[in-house]
Amino acid sequence: MNDTVQNQVKSAAEIADERKKEEERKKREEAAERERIKKQAAAIACNYVRIGGTWYKECTNVWGESVLERYPAANMDEDFGRKLGTAIREAAPKCINSVCEPEHVKYQRFIESPSKDVYYNKYMPLKYKPKEGEWPHIEQLLRHIFGEQYDLGLDYLEVMYIYPKRRLPILVLVSKENGTGKSTFCNFLREIYGKNAMAITVDTIGNQFNSEWATKNLVYVEEALIEKTALLEKIKSYSTAMELPTEQKGRDITSQRTYLKMIMCSNDELRPTIITKEDTRHWVRKVPIISDNTGNGFLGECVDEIPAFLYALTKRQLTTEGKDRLWFSHEETETEAWRKIVENSRKQDELELTEYLNHIISEVGHSVSYSISELVSVLKDKNTKIVSEKIKRDISSVRLKEIFRGWGLYESKLKKHKVYYFNDEGKVVSRNNVTGRIFTFSNELSFLHNF
Repeated sequence: MNDTVQNQVKSAAEIADERKKEEERKKREEAAERERIKKQAAAIACNYVRIGGTWYKECTNVWGESVLERYPAANMDEDFGRKLGTAIREAAPKCINSVCEPEHVKYQRFIESPSKDVYYNKYMPLKYKPKEGEWPHIEQLLRHIFGEQYDLGLDYLEVMYIYPKRRLPILVLVSKENGTGKSTFCNFLREIYGKNAMAITVDTIGNQFNSEWATKNLVYVEEALIEKTALLEKIKSYSTAMELPTEQKGRDITSQRTYLKMIMCSNDELRPTIITKEDTRHWVRKVPIISDNTGNGFLGECVDEIPAFLYALTKRQLTTEGKDRLWFSHEETETEAWRKIVENSRKQDELELTEYLNHIISEVGHSVSYSISELVSVLKDKNTKIVSEKIKRDISSVRLKEIFRGWGLYESKLKKHKVYYFNDEGKVVSRNNVTGRIFTFSNELSFLHNF
């Protein structure tokens, strides 16, 4: 009997021991499973990031560019299972918010603030890495675009790559002919900078929702024709502002730092935009027709040489010092093409007024005088065919005074004079013995020849 009890006691002890060993084995397996999930999650988590309260996945698009796509947290559990999905969320980097800090040579995906908060850098890394080599096709393209200013062109591209936070002038490429390589040049830069560069339209600039492009490193406008004052002022502010208000549909307006560079391409050599003598933001290049046969594969050959070109940019010495707010001084970038646009940039009513006065002076052979009210009257007259219907409708005494102030003209004292105008037959005739405070125009006035 005692032997039987003893055997039963031993069996219970053995069972307890076996249970203990089983529990320890399960713990080891569970620990091993947790470690396996942790390692697997760590390998996967580098592709995900939480910015604020929203999850994103870093992807490579079909063109090989890094992009950030929204990825709801619930998708992780569906795609990887609850345990692995939870581990991925725990391991993935979490950022308080995002910033856009362009950098190419020493790029950082995550930027820590002085308060130790981590921000996600929305500026995308370039897919091309510098590598020593030759770049004859790129050199051919750049010599064609920049001509006698080739070294300045290389400086422009070097600053954009090495010092992406420095501002550069608005590069305006003009040519009335097609097939000059303007689009090839822009597409070449788009290939270098990927999602950090963007083609936009004139309408895009005018749109209030600018969050998609206002923080890019480079935007380029093809077929540009910009004359509206509001658009001109926007472009000016984009080229020099430290911060810009950005707006996204359905969201509040925010203020963000901007380092935007702009390129405008146009077939209008004389008036693609309005540039005044005082405005030194633009670098205008007239691009000639491509004389040699570069072939349809020319852009592809340039793309193949991008790593070698970037390597060359890291090794060359700048020829300019970058003392100006837009790096180059106006004296360095001023061209004949810029001067032509300045000459043709006066508003249409000013141009038509100049044409009218030149015609009258030429007909009578001497200076002419008008009071403001007289000039408004003759410009609006049905017989004045030189002036367009739009100007006839819109011209006013206020606008004429504004133009004359810009010309440096002021009214003289009351004086008898003749008022010249067109009669029904289209001939220039005059009325005598008219008095009033007048403006006098002569053929010696330089502004009458600048159109």
